[in-house]
Amino acid sequence: MDIPQLSRASAGATVAVILAFAAGLITDNALVGLVAGAVLIGPGAYIGLRTPVARD
Repeated sequence: MDIPQLSRASAGATVAVILAFAAGLITDNALVGLVAGAVLIGPGAYIGLRTPVARD
């Protein structure tokens, strides 16, 4: 895995964690946020890896 791929995977995982945090805040339940983060971080990284990037 090269640096651009790692960067995209990290960005996807970060977005997933932010969404999970928002879900926890909206429901006012930390457990919901924790479970959502655990469930979404893998798919978030995968989607980040598969996102097309414009090439110069």
